[in-house]
Amino acid sequence: VHLFMKKFKNVYVLTFENMTTNNFKAFKEELNDSKFLMGKNKVMAVAFGTDEENSFMPNYYRVGELLKGHCALFFTNRKPDEV
Repeated sequence: VHLFMKKFKNVYVLTFENMTTNNFKAFKEELNDSKFLMGKNKVMAVAFGTDEENSFMPNYYRVGELLKGHCALFFTNRKPDEV
């Protein structure tokens, strides 16, 4: 996770229901210059930090607070209007 935080300017938390493999694969192919990360929410949240004091980067601990349910992290350098 830390490597992605250094390499990409933006991180988004994507939530989904009933995401099929084919749909997700097509989505990833369209955004092949970006990275998706899926895993255990609590483990990913620890990588961002649990508060401002141990946050990897300023305010990144807030991303960990959003990791609930079925979700993925989306790292990109694309502008928000492109995403």
